[in-house]
Amino acid sequence: MKLYKKTKLTDEQEDKFVFPHVMAMTKEGLNSKADIAYELGCRDLEIEGLREKLDAWAEKYADLKIESDANKWAHDNMQEQLALAKADGEWVEIESESGE
Repeated sequence: MKLYKKTKLTDEQEDKFVFPHVMAMTKEGLNSKADIAYELGCRDLEIEGLREKLDAWAEKYADLKIESDANKWAHDNMQEQLALAKADGEWVEIESESGE
């Protein structure tokens, strides 16, 4: 399996994501494949740590999404039932004692 593939980037993506690395590597003297590979390995280590944090966060807060989805469904269902009641003439506005 190849580790690197020739991904086609737009000119804008190249300017934003590739060009700064070319300039930095040139300025910092990273000319050998070993030097560049070392930096890529360090970047991979950082990305792996971020992915682990993201996975832990997603697991920790998965219940919130389920709860949020359930609340949205309940809200939408209630709005739908209210609209049907109003359309059928079953809805009666009741004034509060404060006159609101």
